[in-house]
Amino acid sequence: MNERQFKEFELTHRMDIVNLNGKYVGNRSYYNHSINLYTVYGFFVEVWYANFENRITKVQVANRQLVDLMYSDGVDISSLTD
Repeated sequence: MNERQFKEFELTHRMDIVNLNGKYVGNRSYYNHSINLYTVYGFFVEVWYANFENRITKVQVANRQLVDLMYSDGVDISSLTD
């Protein structure tokens, strides 16, 4: 599966793919969201969880530049997708 194929699925199916095949990498916070980063099939995926709503609002592909910027302080990502 590639990024384009992953993006075509509905949110619940993307979450199923992450749960079955993803490897947890790290997390960050943004306003009222907790965001978990995973690798799935060689690319990065962010799962956005709305804390006050108690639900997942986004499951989206994260590009490498975003991952380098937002997660590099707490996580060694150099070997995760190579």
